[in-house]
Amino acid sequence: MVLFEKLMEKYKVQGNRTNDIEVISIMLMHNEKTLSTFNIKEFKEIEEIEILQVH
Repeated sequence: MVLFEKLMEKYKVQGNRTNDIEVISIMLMHNEKTLSTFNIKEFKEIEEIEILQVH
């Protein structure tokens, strides 16, 4: 199973959140673990990444 599918299954993602998981899986495939975002609530449960809030 590819990383994207594993994350989808782990976090029970549906609907528009699929795009968020796609971004996270691409980041992780490129050894990036930090995400900057205005909306940290969308990503706070994702254990595999660190989130930096943009102000």
